[in-house]
Amino acid sequence: MKNIEMIIPTIEQINNSEIFCAYGKKAAVNDFAALQGTFVSYRNGYSNSVAKGEDLKSRPGNYWIRNNWNNMNMIYIVDTMGYDQWHYGYNREIGSRPALSYSSIKDFTFNEKEGKNGIIESEFSLFPKYVPEKGLQKEILGRIKHNELKKVDLFVPVDSRKWYDNGAFKLKYLNSYFFNGKIYTYFKAKPFGGQYLASNGVIYHENDKVIAEMSPIRLFSSEKENLTFFRDILIANQFDRITTFIRDGHEIVMSNYPNDFQDTDIYNYLNNYLGPYLLYASEYLKQNNKKLVLK
Repeated sequence: MKNIEMIIPTIEQINNSEIFCAYGKKAAVNDFAALQGTFVSYRNGYSNSVAKGEDLKSRPGNYWIRNNWNNMNMIYIVDTMGYDQWHYGYNREIGSRPALSYSSIKDFTFNEKEGKNGIIESEFSLFPKYVPEKGLQKEILGRIKHNELKKVDLFVPVDSRKWYDNGAFKLKYLNSYFFNGKIYTYFKAKPFGGQYLASNGVIYHENDKVIAEMSPIRLFSSEKENLTFFRDILIANQFDRITTFIRDGHEIVMSNYPNDFQDTDIYNYLNNYLGPYLLYASEYLKQNNKKLVLK
Protein backbone atom coordinates (compact mmCIF):
# COMPACT_ATOMS: atom_id res chain seq x y z
CA MET A 1 0.00 0.00 0.00
CA LYS A 2 1.21 3.50 -0.86
CA ASN A 3 2.53 5.55 2.06
CA ILE A 4 1.83 9.17 2.88
CA GLU A 5 4.04 11.32 5.09
CA MET A 6 2.17 13.63 7.41
CA ILE A 7 4.00 16.48 9.09
CA ILE A 8 3.38 19.25 11.57
CA PRO A 9 3.66 22.40 9.43
CA THR A 10 6.08 25.24 10.03
CA ILE A 11 5.17 28.85 10.76
CA GLU A 12 6.44 29.73 7.29
CA GLN A 13 4.08 27.23 5.65
CA ILE A 14 1.14 28.49 7.71
CA ASN A 15 1.78 32.20 7.15
CA ASN A 16 2.80 32.03 3.49
CA SER A 17 0.42 29.42 2.07
CA GLU A 18 -2.40 30.61 -0.17
CA ILE A 19 -4.64 28.17 1.72
CA PHE A 20 -4.47 30.22 4.90
CA CYS A 21 -4.67 33.48 3.01
CA ALA A 22 -8.06 32.23 1.78
CA TYR A 23 -9.42 30.54 4.91
CA GLY A 24 -7.51 31.95 7.87
CA LYS A 25 -5.59 29.99 10.50
CA LYS A 26 -8.25 29.12 13.07
CA ALA A 27 -9.39 25.49 13.10
CA ALA A 28 -12.48 23.86 14.62
CA VAL A 29 -12.42 20.99 17.13
CA ASN A 30 -14.87 18.12 16.59
CA ASP A 31 -16.43 16.11 19.43
CA PHE A 32 -14.08 13.16 19.07
CA ALA A 33 -10.96 15.34 19.25
CA ALA A 34 -12.36 17.19 22.27
CA LEU A 35 -13.30 13.97 24.05
CA GLN A 36 -9.76 12.72 23.44
CA GLY A 37 -8.44 15.75 25.34
CA THR A 38 -8.16 18.62 22.85
CA PHE A 39 -8.68 22.06 24.39
CA VAL A 40 -11.80 23.84 23.10
CA SER A 41 -12.20 27.62 23.17
CA TYR A 42 -13.70 28.91 26.39
CA ARG A 43 -15.31 31.78 24.53
CA ASN A 44 -18.31 29.47 24.15
CA GLY A 45 -17.28 27.43 27.19
CA TYR A 46 -19.25 24.60 28.71
CA SER A 47 -22.37 26.68 29.37
CA ASN A 48 -25.73 25.09 28.60
CA SER A 49 -26.79 28.46 27.23
CA VAL A 50 -24.67 27.86 24.10
CA ALA A 51 -26.91 27.31 21.08
CA LYS A 52 -27.12 23.71 19.94
CA GLY A 53 -26.23 22.50 16.45
CA GLU A 54 -23.72 24.04 14.11
CA ASP A 55 -22.47 26.62 16.64
CA LEU A 56 -21.10 23.77 18.74
CA LYS A 57 -19.31 22.36 15.69
CA SER A 58 -17.32 25.53 15.01
CA ARG A 59 -15.55 26.11 18.33
CA PRO A 60 -11.82 26.61 17.68
CA GLY A 61 -8.90 24.89 19.36
CA ASN A 62 -5.10 25.10 19.48
CA TYR A 63 -2.95 23.04 17.11
CA TRP A 64 0.76 22.31 16.77
CA ILE A 65 3.12 24.02 14.36
CA ARG A 66 6.92 24.24 14.19
CA ASN A 67 9.24 27.24 14.07
CA ASN A 68 12.55 26.48 12.37
CA TRP A 69 13.78 30.08 12.56
CA ASN A 70 17.57 30.20 12.64
CA ASN A 71 17.60 26.37 12.81
CA MET A 72 16.37 26.50 16.41
CA ASN A 73 13.48 24.00 15.92
CA MET A 74 11.09 25.55 18.41
CA ILE A 75 7.61 24.22 19.18
CA TYR A 76 4.75 26.62 18.53
CA ILE A 77 0.97 26.50 18.32
CA VAL A 78 -1.75 28.36 16.48
CA ASP A 79 -4.13 29.37 19.26
CA THR A 80 -7.92 29.69 19.28
CA MET A 81 -7.70 33.26 17.97
CA GLY A 82 -5.46 32.27 15.06
CA TYR A 83 -2.21 33.66 16.52
CA ASP A 84 1.18 31.91 16.62
CA GLN A 85 2.83 31.46 20.00
CA TRP A 86 5.55 29.38 21.67
CA HIS A 87 4.35 26.40 23.72
CA TYR A 88 5.59 23.47 25.79
CA GLY A 89 5.72 20.38 23.61
CA TYR A 90 4.71 17.92 26.32
CA ASN A 91 1.19 19.34 26.82
CA ARG A 92 -1.45 16.93 25.58
CA GLU A 93 -4.40 19.28 25.10
CA ILE A 94 -3.02 20.64 21.81
CA GLY A 95 -4.51 19.22 18.63
CA SER A 96 -3.01 17.83 15.45
CA ARG A 97 -3.86 19.47 12.14
CA PRO A 98 -1.38 17.72 9.85
CA ALA A 99 -0.04 18.75 6.48
CA LEU A 100 1.17 16.60 3.59
CA SER A 101 1.99 16.92 -0.08
CA TYR A 102 -0.97 17.21 -2.43
CA SER A 103 0.68 14.83 -4.91
CA SER A 104 0.79 12.07 -2.27
CA ILE A 105 -2.88 12.35 -1.29
CA LYS A 106 -4.76 13.38 -4.44
CA ASP A 107 -5.33 9.80 -5.65
CA PHE A 108 -7.20 9.03 -2.42
CA THR A 109 -9.47 12.08 -2.28
CA PHE A 110 -13.04 12.44 -3.56
CA ASN A 111 -15.77 15.09 -3.92
CA GLU A 112 -13.21 17.62 -5.11
CA LYS A 113 -14.47 21.14 -5.79
CA GLU A 114 -12.96 24.59 -6.23
CA GLY A 115 -13.12 26.70 -3.09
CA LYS A 116 -11.94 30.20 -2.25
CA ASN A 117 -9.22 31.67 -4.48
CA GLY A 118 -8.86 28.42 -6.42
CA ILE A 119 -8.11 26.28 -3.36
CA ILE A 120 -9.19 22.66 -3.80
CA GLU A 121 -11.67 21.39 -1.22
CA SER A 122 -12.00 17.61 -0.99
CA GLU A 123 -12.70 14.67 1.30
CA PHE A 124 -10.59 11.70 2.36
CA SER A 125 -10.87 8.45 4.32
CA LEU A 126 -13.04 7.96 7.44
CA PHE A 127 -12.49 9.16 11.00
CA PRO A 128 -14.69 9.65 14.09
CA LYS A 129 -16.03 13.20 14.42
CA TYR A 130 -19.32 14.02 16.09
CA VAL A 131 -21.48 12.27 18.68
CA PRO A 132 -25.06 11.48 17.65
CA GLU A 133 -28.14 12.76 19.44
CA LYS A 134 -28.75 11.50 22.95
CA GLY A 135 -31.43 8.89 22.14
CA LEU A 136 -29.45 7.28 19.34
CA GLN A 137 -26.31 7.30 21.49
CA LYS A 138 -28.14 5.43 24.25
CA GLU A 139 -29.53 2.86 21.81
CA ILE A 140 -26.19 2.12 20.16
CA LEU A 141 -24.31 1.91 23.48
CA GLY A 142 -26.93 -0.57 24.70
CA ARG A 143 -26.55 -2.69 21.58
CA ILE A 144 -22.76 -2.67 21.93
CA LYS A 145 -23.08 -3.75 25.56
CA HIS A 146 -25.22 -6.76 24.56
CA ASN A 147 -23.02 -7.68 21.54
CA GLU A 148 -25.83 -6.95 19.08
CA LEU A 149 -23.80 -4.92 16.58
CA LYS A 150 -21.29 -6.03 13.97
CA LYS A 151 -17.75 -4.88 14.65
CA VAL A 152 -16.18 -3.13 11.66
CA ASP A 153 -12.61 -3.78 10.55
CA LEU A 154 -11.62 -0.19 11.31
CA PHE A 155 -9.57 0.19 14.48
CA VAL A 156 -8.79 3.82 15.28
CA PRO A 157 -5.31 4.41 16.79
CA VAL A 158 -5.16 6.87 19.70
CA ASP A 159 -2.88 7.77 22.59
CA SER A 160 -4.57 6.12 25.59
CA ARG A 161 -3.28 8.69 28.12
CA LYS A 162 -5.48 11.41 29.56
CA TRP A 163 -4.92 15.12 29.00
CA TYR A 164 -2.99 15.58 32.26
CA ASP A 165 -0.62 12.61 31.72
CA ASN A 166 2.67 13.88 30.28
CA GLY A 167 4.37 10.48 30.10
CA ALA A 168 5.36 8.41 27.09
CA PHE A 169 2.99 7.65 24.20
CA LYS A 170 0.70 4.64 24.86
CA LEU A 171 -1.03 3.23 21.80
CA LYS A 172 -4.61 2.03 21.96
CA TYR A 173 -6.97 0.93 19.17
CA LEU A 174 -10.64 1.84 19.40
CA ASN A 175 -13.36 -0.48 18.10
CA SER A 176 -15.98 0.63 15.60
CA TYR A 177 -19.46 -0.76 14.87
CA PHE A 178 -21.92 -0.75 11.99
CA PHE A 179 -25.48 0.48 12.61
CA ASN A 180 -28.10 1.53 10.05
CA GLY A 181 -25.62 2.32 7.30
CA LYS A 182 -23.22 4.27 9.50
CA ILE A 183 -20.06 3.47 11.45
CA TYR A 184 -19.62 4.52 15.07
CA THR A 185 -16.41 4.41 17.12
CA TYR A 186 -16.73 3.46 20.79
CA PHE A 187 -14.50 4.95 23.50
CA LYS A 188 -14.38 6.39 27.02
CA ALA A 189 -14.29 10.16 27.30
CA LYS A 190 -11.19 11.94 28.58
CA PRO A 191 -11.97 15.63 27.90
CA PHE A 192 -9.66 18.47 28.84
CA GLY A 193 -10.65 19.80 32.26
CA GLY A 194 -12.83 16.76 32.95
CA GLN A 195 -15.96 17.79 31.06
CA TYR A 196 -17.05 18.83 27.57
CA LEU A 197 -20.27 20.15 26.05
CA ALA A 198 -20.70 18.15 22.83
CA SER A 199 -22.48 19.21 19.65
CA ASN A 200 -25.57 17.23 20.68
CA GLY A 201 -25.99 19.46 23.74
CA VAL A 202 -24.89 16.79 26.24
CA ILE A 203 -22.08 17.44 28.75
CA TYR A 204 -19.71 14.45 28.92
CA HIS A 205 -17.40 13.74 31.83
CA GLU A 206 -14.22 11.74 32.19
CA ASN A 207 -14.77 7.97 31.68
CA ASP A 208 -18.28 8.38 30.23
CA LYS A 209 -18.95 5.81 27.51
CA VAL A 210 -19.37 7.54 24.17
CA ILE A 211 -19.70 6.82 20.46
CA ALA A 212 -18.75 9.15 17.61
CA GLU A 213 -19.95 8.81 14.04
CA MET A 214 -17.32 8.29 11.36
CA SER A 215 -17.35 10.58 8.35
CA PRO A 216 -14.86 11.72 5.69
CA ILE A 217 -12.06 14.10 6.64
CA ARG A 218 -12.20 17.45 4.84
CA LEU A 219 -9.05 18.78 3.20
CA PHE A 220 -7.78 22.08 1.78
CA SER A 221 -5.20 21.74 -1.02
CA SER A 222 -3.04 23.99 -3.14
CA GLU A 223 -1.90 22.30 -6.33
CA LYS A 224 0.50 25.18 -7.04
CA GLU A 225 2.21 24.73 -3.64
CA ASN A 226 1.80 20.91 -3.67
CA LEU A 227 0.41 21.27 -0.16
CA THR A 228 -2.61 19.83 1.65
CA PHE A 229 -3.92 20.68 5.12
CA PHE A 230 -6.62 19.02 7.17
CA ARG A 231 -9.47 21.50 7.51
CA ASP A 232 -10.15 20.78 11.17
CA ILE A 233 -8.21 19.62 14.21
CA LEU A 234 -8.19 15.83 14.06
CA ILE A 235 -7.16 14.65 17.51
CA ALA A 236 -5.22 15.64 20.64
CA ASN A 237 -1.52 14.76 20.71
CA GLN A 238 1.56 15.46 22.75
CA PHE A 239 4.30 16.85 20.52
CA ASP A 240 7.01 15.01 22.45
CA ARG A 241 7.64 13.54 25.88
CA ILE A 242 9.16 15.43 28.81
CA THR A 243 12.88 15.52 29.41
CA THR A 244 14.66 17.40 32.18
CA PHE A 245 18.17 18.73 32.71
CA ILE A 246 19.91 20.86 35.34
CA ARG A 247 21.22 24.34 34.48
CA ASP A 248 22.82 26.55 37.15
CA GLY A 249 21.29 24.39 39.87
CA HIS A 250 17.75 24.66 38.46
CA GLU A 251 15.74 21.89 36.83
CA ILE A 252 14.76 22.77 33.26
CA VAL A 253 11.76 20.94 31.82
CA MET A 254 11.32 20.66 28.05
CA SER A 255 10.40 18.22 25.33
CA ASN A 256 12.90 16.25 23.25
CA TYR A 257 12.57 18.70 20.38
CA PRO A 258 14.83 20.38 19.02
CA ASN A 259 16.04 16.95 18.01
CA ASP A 260 15.16 15.68 14.55
CA PHE A 261 11.40 16.11 13.98
CA GLN A 262 11.23 12.49 12.81
CA ASP A 263 12.27 11.38 16.33
CA THR A 264 9.31 13.06 18.05
CA ASP A 265 6.28 11.25 19.47
CA ILE A 266 3.91 13.17 17.24
CA TYR A 267 5.76 12.18 14.05
CA ASN A 268 5.73 8.57 15.22
CA TYR A 269 1.96 8.68 15.82
CA LEU A 270 1.08 10.48 12.59
CA ASN A 271 3.16 8.29 10.28
CA ASN A 272 3.39 4.88 11.94
CA TYR A 273 -0.19 4.64 13.17
CA LEU A 274 -2.59 7.33 11.97
CA GLY A 275 -1.36 7.49 8.36
CA PRO A 276 -1.59 3.72 7.72
CA TYR A 277 -5.03 3.67 9.35
CA LEU A 278 -6.30 6.52 7.13
CA LEU A 279 -5.09 4.78 3.97
CA TYR A 280 -6.66 1.51 5.09
CA ALA A 281 -9.93 3.31 5.91
CA SER A 282 -9.78 5.00 2.51
CA GLU A 283 -9.64 1.60 0.82
CA TYR A 284 -12.41 0.32 3.10
CA LEU A 285 -14.58 3.30 2.08
CA LYS A 286 -13.91 2.61 -1.60
CA GLN A 287 -14.98 -1.04 -1.26
CA ASN A 288 -18.00 -0.42 0.98
CA ASN A 289 -19.24 2.96 -0.22
CA LYS A 290 -22.63 1.63 -1.36
CA LYS A 291 -23.33 0.21 2.11
CA LEU A 292 -22.60 3.46 3.93
CA VAL A 293 -24.69 6.55 4.56
CA LEU A 294 -22.23 9.46 4.68
CA LYS A 295 -22.96 13.07 5.58
